[in-house]
Amino acid sequence: MARPFIDAALLGAHGHSAAPVTRLRKGPAMSLDIRFALLPGLNTREQIRGFTDLNALARHIQRERGLQGLDLTEVEDMEIANRPEATKGVEVWTLNDGNDRDRFLGFAFLDNHGLEALQIALRRNRLVVEHAATAEAA
Repeated sequence: MARPFIDAALLGAHGHSAAPVTRLRKGPAMSLDIRFALLPGLNTREQIRGFTDLNALARHIQRERGLQGLDLTEVEDMEIANRPEATKGVEVWTLNDGNDRDRFLGFAFLDNHGLEALQIALRRNRLVVEHAATAEAA
């Protein structure tokens, strides 16, 4: 038999106490000293990949994407286990030839920086392969 739903406000109005409501953290657990990381989706067995700085994270994303385009979407309320508050991050997808999302690379954790910081780092850390391909096309 299912347990009945009892509203905490109703209990309080009648002088009864209720257990405090705790919000469960659904994101992956991550060490507090990691400032930049690529977090996998919730339904994968992949591990969190931590990086020493934003440029190292950008170089990893550039290697993973190859010559595919990127779709970057800012996430305002990314939740990570063992962290007290939600933080900003960026959802990173590669695009196929039809500009549709192809592969999910992960959520970029940027030490509470947003999309603009990642875009600057990606421009600063472009792959050499990209430059060789544009030279051949010219």
